[in-house]
Amino acid sequence: MLADYQEALARLCVDAKLRARARRGQLAEALADLELDTGERASLAAIDGRQLERFAATLAQRRRRAVAASLPHSARLWPELGPSYLEFLAAHPARTSDRSGLPPGPSEAQRAAGWLQAAALADPLAPAWTADLIALELARRCSALDGQRRRLACSYPVHEALADLDAGWLPTRLDAAAHDYRVDGASLSWRRSSA
Repeated sequence: MLADYQEALARLCVDAKLRARARRGQLAEALADLELDTGERASLAAIDGRQLERFAATLAQRRRRAVAASLPHSARLWPELGPSYLEFLAAHPARTSDRSGLPPGPSEAQRAAGWLQAAALADPLAPAWTADLIALELARRCSALDGQRRRLACSYPVHEALADLDAGWLPTRLDAAAHDYRVDGASLSWRRSSA
């Protein structure tokens, strides 16, 4: 079936563990859930491993750039965003289909957000409020794209950093102060949290 063959090829391109299984001759077992005929399985097994790895690396870098473009201020403030995303991608292969309704960059940034926030919190060189900036910038980007309202709570007043970054400034310090945010399309509202 053509759709299953395309799914198998897509999985090979995004999943390093699956490519390793293919190199060990375990491709049939790994793709048992797909209906592939003998010719399709032989075609997949005949793909040059080096070329497949190069293509997979190209796709990973393309995804990294799309995530960074979706979080431009976070990427500028925290240069480890790209490498941290690639670590996430290695541990959690990209989906071969996405039903979020968002373009690939924001959709993938949304999928990786928790990992990126945890990595930012663990990085002693990242400002303490980087995880909140990632959350707010992603909410703003996704809401502008899909028109859906998003709410979030942050430990820092990251709207101040976002305004500086929008103006081309690179803020270095924010004092902790919990804030609630409402992002509605292009509109951003906030209030200091009572909690």
